[in-house]
Amino acid sequence: MSFYHFFKLRFNTEEQKGKAILIWGGATATGVLAIQVAKILGLKVITTASKKHEATLKSLGASAVFDYHDADVVEQIKEYAGDRIVYGLDTVSNESSFNSTYDALSDNEPAIIDNLLVLNKSAIKNVKPKDNVTFTEGTTVYLVLGEDSVFAKGTIVFKSNPSIKKDHLEFLKELRKLVYNKQIKHAPITVLPNGLDSVEEGLSLLRNDKVSFTKLTIAL
Repeated sequence: MSFYHFFKLRFNTEEQKGKAILIWGGATATGVLAIQVAKILGLKVITTASKKHEATLKSLGASAVFDYHDADVVEQIKEYAGDRIVYGLDTVSNESSFNSTYDALSDNEPAIIDNLLVLNKSAIKNVKPKDNVTFTEGTTVYLVLGEDSVFAKGTIVFKSNPSIKKDHLEFLKELRKLVYNKQIKHAPITVLPNGLDSVEEGLSLLRNDKVSFTKLTIAL
């Protein structure tokens, strides 16, 4: 959804080659995949992660990895990239990471920012406004289902979008080829063995920032 629908990126096209993308959270399970796909799409990939993951993420296709623990990480990214980052994908998706991703985007070139929740322009605080940046509606899996998803007794509704479902299915055709040819690697998997009894354990690990460069999986 982020690459194919919102960013309008396509495989085997020259137009997007060399353009820079910032993937905030390169060591997340989604970030690991996003780095590789962005590289295949021809983008120059800049990402953030702990220093210990730098070599691995560069081997997956990142041109530069910046430590998000550094207080001046955004300034470091801007110094490296200049005014060239036109795509921003926040895979951490809290207000801090979203603001940092936004801040690092180009100040002049048309740019677009996406996240994995429902953060939007109202979440931008204490950062200089940029008229050149477009906000997506957020990449949530419910949008690809082709039917409305309703939660919390109707207080949360993800509206269906036929164009997203169409783009999603088209993208999967290309992605399957990459997976079958082993051009895409997933993050290491951590198996929580106690079925649904492991859900709270997994959520606790996430809440306490104990998940890094792994995908939590519950064995049923």
